[in-house]
Amino acid sequence: PTKAVIEKVAAMPGIEIARLLFIEGLTVMARRQWNFAISKLTEEQQKGAAILANRWDWHSRSAVTAHHSGLTDDYVLRHPLAYRELLQKAAKRENLSVTWLWGLMRSESLFMHDIRSPAGALGLMQVMPYTGRQVARKINMRWKGVKTLVMPWANIRLGSYYLARQLERFNHPALATAAYNAGPHRVDRWYPKNNMPLDSWVASIPFTETRNYVQRVLSAQVIYEWLYNGEVKRLEELNPQLILARK
Repeated sequence: PTKAVIEKVAAMPGIEIARLLFIEGLTVMARRQWNFAISKLTEEQQKGAAILANRWDWHSRSAVTAHHSGLTDDYVLRHPLAYRELLQKAAKRENLSVTWLWGLMRSESLFMHDIRSPAGALGLMQVMPYTGRQVARKINMRWKGVKTLVMPWANIRLGSYYLARQLERFNHPALATAAYNAGPHRVDRWYPKNNMPLDSWVASIPFTETRNYVQRVLSAQVIYEWLYNGEVKRLEELNPQLILARK
């Protein structure tokens, strides 16, 4: 969209109200107002709105609006480098790939820090309250109930710790990703009897939700590797291409 289109969208009262609600931290109201305002715009104006959301660091609206307005190949808008410092610290602390964390967080919450899943998981990395409380005890973090999970720094700390433990247990990012989504007890049952190519193993995951989730996370990791490190790498360069049978 042209500069004139973007400026016109920015001056619209509905968009301005959504921006002010977002700035004030009234995120649920802000998202509702944004979605209502966006529904009245043309496709070209929606593209301009996606650009504006990105400028305002409103990561979820940037990604969603870019996708629905047809900017599906604009990876900067659809895969924002949100919560960079917190993720960098978490990756260093837990010895994880920061691009993997970005891919997982985007798939879990689309960077909405206050979102709740139907199952009750909360926050950026969609941590279940029981898991959050258990992990908080292990790392000596003060637990203030479920409100702890909507605080970005706490959620990322808890979620990255739990993900790192899954990686230690399963020794492969794809298995750890599946365990993060479906639970480690299920992934224990999904181990192949013989060594199996990564793509074949992912395709064999019996839960459609988990199968699609693992594909999204690993695909997003490739995109974030390019956005963050400036390197175009194939999936086999980032993850072992063989799932080893458990001895």
